[in-house]
Formats: sequence, C-alpha cells, structure tokens
Amino acid sequence: ALKACAKNSKCNGVTKDKTKKYALYTGSTPRPGNGVISYVKQGKSYTASSTVWTVKSNSVVSKDYGTTVYTDLSKALKACAAASGCKAVSKVASGKYKLKASSSTTTSKGKTTYIQGSSVTTSNDFYWTEKSGYKFDNKLATTAYTSKTKALTACASKSTTCSGVTKTGGKYYIMKGSDITAASGSTSWVMGDRVEITSYMIFANRAWSIHSPYSALIPLLGVGTVV
Repeated sequence: ALKACAKNSKCNGVTKDKTKKYALYTGSTPRPGNGVISYVKQGKSYTASSTVWTVKSNSVVSKDYGTTVYTDLSKALKACAAASGCKAVSKVASGKYKLKASSSTTTSKGKTTYIQGSSVTTSNDFYWTEKSGYKFDNKLATTAYTSKTKALTACASKSTTCSGVTKTGGKYYIMKGSDITAASGSTSWVMGDRVEITSYMIFANRAWSIHSPYSALIPLLGVGTVV
C-alpha cells in the first residue's frame, strides 16, 4: 500500500483499519480513530549521519541554531545530528547551510530544508529505524535475546514475518505486525528495506558490477555448479 501511494501523485497517505486492511487516501490531516493507524506521506527522504531527513523544497526555518554557516551539506547535517537542540538544516543561499532550532517551515522560493527524523542503522542487509519510547504490540516469538545484534539477526532471518525488534525489561524480542504504541523505557527497531549495494571491480580485464543482497543469476554451468 505504501509503495502504491508513493507512486501515486494524488495519494497523501495510507490508513490501516480495524480489520487490518489498508486503503489509499487523498487527505493529509488524519482524524482520531480507535484502532486505526494512518501513514501520512511526507517530503522526499534523505539519509545522512545515520538519520533520515525529510526534504522540503522551497521552504526555510527562521529560528537559527547557532551562527555557523556551512558550505557543505553533509557537514551541516552531521553537526545537526550531533546537537540535541538542532531540528533541521536550511539551505539559505547557494552553497550555504545553517542549522535550525525548529522544524516549522515557511515558504521561501529557491531554498530547501532538511528536517531531522529518526535515526537509522544497517544490520543483516536491512535498514532499521530506531524508535525510542515505543514498543511493538505483538511478539513473533517468546525467545528473549540478551543483545540487540542477536535479536536483529533473528528478525532478519524471518524477514517475511518479522517487523522489528523491541527492547523491554533489558531483553530484546522479535516482533510482528505494524502496531506500535508508546511505552516508557522501551525502544524498538523497525525493519525497513533491504540495503541494496552496487559497486564495481576490475578482474580478468573486465568490469564487474556487484549487487548485494541479490541472488538472481541463472547458473550457466548447471544448477549447484561451483567453479
């Protein structure tokens, strides 16, 4: 449903109803609904400094966080991600970026704002979004893991049914479903897309593109042949 909405310019969000069915909607302001979850489409996303940033074109934040003017976007985003009071980065002129203390934007032609979102890590070929103070409602299994690494590995191995990992009471559990609720003292890691890597190498006087994680090539020498 989210993929379909992302491709549809008229779609502003997806709503999951009590029967666990998903529907595309054109509205952008969700209304309270018991047992209903809405996913509202935001701006384009940009990942940097282990953080997801929402990109808003033709917008700027007026409230500055400090006076430093950065000439490199990646350095500005890194500085903002490390500062507890920084909420966004605005491109205020060509090649000039400033840290902002608010995520509230106003329209300003030609300017761009990057609003700080959740932190993101990669593990076991997947992206994971960290949500502090939240927990998944349903466990996929009762096994309690003693480390986040072990739990993420277990979840990734069950990627068709596992939605993420929740830490509660000092233990980590693999979870299912999309229902997440606020829970003081808990932290969840929501499984996202696979990390798709394309790189290149030269071998035997040929250029080779490397794709991970993929296994879509048909064996040339026969099934299971190892050369």
